[in-house]
Amino acid sequence: MCVAQLDPQLGGTLKHFTWMRRTRNGAEYPDLDAPELLAEDVDDAIRLGTAIIDAAATAIETMHKF
Repeated sequence: MCVAQLDPQLGGTLKHFTWMRRTRNGAEYPDLDAPELLAEDVDDAIRLGTAIIDAAATAIETMHKF
């Protein structure tokens, strides 16, 4: 799914996926110069992840099949 297809309706929500993907990758393969993850980061990821799941459910219900 391309964010551009869903912008502006859902693109604002889906743009956070890149941050979440990079943050997860950074936790798996830590860079000692990068800041440590905080509980606030986890809270943000849960909130944003839930919003992304909700957006995907909406898109699936409304998008035409190819």
